[in-house]
Amino acid sequence: MRNQKGFTLVELLAMLVILGILMAVTIPNITGILGNSRLNKTKNDATQIVETAKTRIAKDSSIGKPKVRECLILTLNFIDDNEEFTTGANGGTYNEFESYVLYTREGSKYKYYIRLVEEEDSGNIGIPLRDSTTIDKIKSDDIKKISTMYGLSKNRDASINALRGQSEVISKCPDGIKYYVHK
Repeated sequence: MRNQKGFTLVELLAMLVILGILMAVTIPNITGILGNSRLNKTKNDATQIVETAKTRIAKDSSIGKPKVRECLILTLNFIDDNEEFTTGANGGTYNEFESYVLYTREGSKYKYYIRLVEEEDSGNIGIPLRDSTTIDKIKSDDIKKISTMYGLSKNRDASINALRGQSEVISKCPDGIKYYVHK
């Protein structure tokens, strides 16, 4: 008898079944890891943008502090001098006028809110205006398609009018926009 090397059909089928089971188990885990990675990048970017805005406000004496129920809006274009925040978590780019930090005074405390909009091929996604103290609680469901853009521009008056029509800004700043800061 001759010694034949190789696999039998049963062995090959068993190997394919085992590989199929391994793939069925690992692919959802890998996609979950990638989704968590994008979520963490979005949260980190939002936190860093708020911190950069706080630093900018502290260093720049020309930026006045808002009075009670007034807002100061700092666009990403104004905040990000070094262009650190350009690429979003999904490979798109952050919109420099639609992404901003809203700085307001509520009672005796100053509060910061962030709106982060990433433009990508499939549309605009991001974080609708949110209290900066809750960034760490953002879940993937909180990152939403943003279908309507504010239409902010370098024109201060046009941008203020665009913001006044938006309920999420008005809810944080009922008396309207006190300042709108950009380059």
